[in-house]
Amino acid sequence: PLPPGPPPASAYIAPTARAAAPAAPSATDEDHEKAGRARIRDEQNKGTEAYQRQDFASARGHYAAAVARLDELQKAPLPSGGAASSRILVERDGVRSKLLSFLGKCCEKLGLDDESKRHYVECAKITSRVEEYSARKARKST
Repeated sequence: PLPPGPPPASAYIAPTARAAAPAAPSATDEDHEKAGRARIRDEQNKGTEAYQRQDFASARGHYAAAVARLDELQKAPLPSGGAASSRILVERDGVRSKLLSFLGKCCEKLGLDDESKRHYVECAKITSRVEEYSARKARKST
């Protein structure tokens, strides 16, 4: 008997058309941070879209979810086992301050004045802390 012939041309998948194997997740601290921030940014963007539609309750929920994701990122151990740098912590504080400000605005629109005030007070504390860090860093560089 003769060996089987080649498969029909329609069965051929060009190497470039094959699905790429999923990349192994990287265990670097930077990738960990970027992935966490991407999830936070997704929730923030959903909140902003809802706010622009004047769906303040939904926006509040998305901003609160973004803060919760930021809390998760803050508590999650780094892949290296080390601690987050002060630069990363300050950047996270900047994100938290912005989210709390957005939450405060949503609460104002919903008539939740006490909750709005709590968010604004926490936002002010964080902003002060970030400004102190920036001033110390500026003094060190001179």
